[in-house]
Amino acid sequence: MKLGTEYNIVQHWMRVGIGLIALVMFCYSRDGVWVFFLAFLILLTIASRQQKTYSIVLEDNMLVLTGAKLLIRNVVSYHVQDIWLELIHSGSTGEAKDAILNVFEGKKCVRQVHVKEGYTEEEFKNLITAFYVMKTSTPV
Repeated sequence: MKLGTEYNIVQHWMRVGIGLIALVMFCYSRDGVWVFFLAFLILLTIASRQQKTYSIVLEDNMLVLTGAKLLIRNVVSYHVQDIWLELIHSGSTGEAKDAILNVFEGKKCVRQVHVKEGYTEEEFKNLITAFYVMKTSTPV
């Protein structure tokens, strides 16, 4: 089972390139358009500082999470017997837009994947179901 999209390093380098071009143009041109472009770039940079999970793959008794933080690609894999998954909702709303998939290793939460990263609550529920089916069918 696979959720999400492929990690694309080209998109990240394009963001950095656009940022550098905007910064250079801002330094050489005091036009008001560049001020708004620079503000947009700063907001984009702040938003990209958070961990983004591009894909969640569950196969061959492994859960593989591929993500990125700014420009650094991060691939983490866990054996299904060593972890467990939980779906929670942030706040007290219980709405689908606040769903968070927690990956626990022992008592420690090692990863959180938010619905805001491009997933749906239903996909998380299906992943958890497939995960526990795989976990119980795997010989120890």
